[in-house]
Amino acid sequence: MWLAEVLHGAGVDGRVVGLVWEPDIVAEAFAAGEGRGFLARLTRGSTDPFARPVEADATVLSLREGEMTNTRGFYAGYTLDRGRGCALAIGNPTVLVTSLRQQNAGR
Repeated sequence: MWLAEVLHGAGVDGRVVGLVWEPDIVAEAFAAGEGRGFLARLTRGSTDPFARPVEADATVLSLREGEMTNTRGFYAGYTLDRGRGCALAIGNPTVLVTSLRQQNAGR
């Protein structure tokens, strides 16, 4: 999550980082609820040098669960189970987080 860390540290506005696979963060966001805040610990436990742990205050902007039908891109017209997901404001960037590990190839 170094990209979110760099954007946050630089005070960059209006950017979105995602799709990030962090089931624990999604569970914490659902427990907190929309509009509420919590301490997000991204990439905790990772040993990958490009996935340094990032700890930051997060506000839950949106919660989503279940299926969606893609309207554009590779999966246009297909309904996919997206599982649980959330949009978090972590300082300036918005971070999109999912509970299922999937390719994001549509909207």
